[in-house]
Order: sequence, then C-alpha cells, then structure tokens
Amino acid sequence: PDETTEKMIDAVKLVRNKYNFKGYVHFKVIPGTSYELIKQASEFSSRMSVNLEAPNKSTLDEFSSCKSFKSDILKRQAWIKNMKLPAGQSTQVIVSEHSTDKEIVKMMDWEYEKFKLERFYFSAFQPVKGTEFENLKAQPVSRQNHLYNVDFLVRKYGYKTKELFSIMDDGMLPNKDPKLALAIENFDGAIDINEASYEDLIRIPGIGPTTAMRLVKTKINKMEDFYKFGGHVKRATPFISINGKRQATIGDFAKI
Repeated sequence: PDETTEKMIDAVKLVRNKYNFKGYVHFKVIPGTSYELIKQASEFSSRMSVNLEAPNKSTLDEFSSCKSFKSDILKRQAWIKNMKLPAGQSTQVIVSEHSTDKEIVKMMDWEYEKFKLERFYFSAFQPVKGTEFENLKAQPVSRQNHLYNVDFLVRKYGYKTKELFSIMDDGMLPNKDPKLALAIENFDGAIDINEASYEDLIRIPGIGPTTAMRLVKTKINKMEDFYKFGGHVKRATPFISINGKRQATIGDFAKI
C-alpha cells in the first residue's frame, strides 16, 4: 500500500505543482496505507476515500483474506475524518449476494454519523470471467439504484433509516422506488396539501424538499398550480387532495 501510495502522491504533486492544476482531485486511499502518507496526500487532495467494499467484517472476509475491516479500513477512515479536506471523504460498498440491503443501509447510516461522510456509493456486483468470483451471482442494477434512492431520502429528505426497514422483506428492499413503497404502506388516505405539514409533504411521491417548502408557505386551488410549484403530478395525485378534492386513489399506485 505505501509503495503504491507514494507513486500516487508523486502524480498528484506533478499536476498540482508543475502544471499548476487547481481543480478537484479525489485521492483513493488503499487499505493499510500508513498515516504519514495519508496525511501527505491530504495536503494535495480535494476529497479522499477508502472503500469499505462490504458492510461488515464477515462479508469482507468472503472477498478478501488480506484486509482487516477494522484496522485497514475503519481506522483509515477515522484518520481522514480529522484531516482538512475541502470536499471531505466518501466510500463505496459492493452490493453482493453476501449482504442484505438492511446490512448495507445500517452501515451507511453509521458511516454518515461516525465519519461525517459526504457521500456513500454503491456498486452492483458483476462477475468477471477468469476470476475467483466468476460464478457468483450478478446483482441487478435496480438493487443498486434503490439503495441510492434510500441514500438520497436519508441525506436530502431527512428520513430515518428505521423507516426504510419497515418496507423490507427479509432484509431486502422491494423492487420499486422506496419512497413510493413507504407511501403505499403508510398512507391511509389522501393528504390535503393545503393542510399538510412539511414532514407530511416530503413523504408524498412526486414532492421534493423545494416543492414541499413552497406548498407550506402558499395555498393552491387546482392541480395546475401544483404542477407550477414543481410537483410531479402523475406520481403525487394518488396520495393528495386539494381542498378536499382529489383526482386519483391510492389504489392507482400501480399505474405510476
């Protein structure tokens, strides 16, 4: 790790000092790299990351016999947290059959809290012929994308991860937009958007934070007004009413 990292630092120094590059540099930290080299790299980097690859030790052990989840990865993340980086740090996990969505989401939540990550990335496992894992099951990109949906709901919408656990079956998310799945499960009837709080509005499919904030401040009288506010009418209409009137029912969700 240290020998390779020294070469990477030389490359970053070259573009920073010789070619006077002032732009974004994302420095990938190799598990096991020494503190001194990581600190040195941080002086030339915008963001740094050391990839988790797996949500826990037992899953990582399935893929690697030479990496320590705690000392090679988590310890390095703790070091990076205390270094002054303009764009902070991020990480990535491989979405494989060896871990559930719940395990991944729990680790994501812990990492955001523990290490103040800027982003948590997901990569659906795809087997490569001629490698030790060529016979492992490929994971659908849709699974990866639903985990990104969850990440966005937590980071930008203020959802709690325990809300997402309620729609999981045996630790796995349903094969649909998690926000839509939550709305179907939790909404007993339509919400009048002229009476709803921000917390209620943000949980309606088709309504994002900006639209929700606008609706809290202004009353509307017709669906055309809702569209002008930035709402996604087709996704939202089964879950909302305007002054007691509605255009669709929650049973229409299958058409969304």
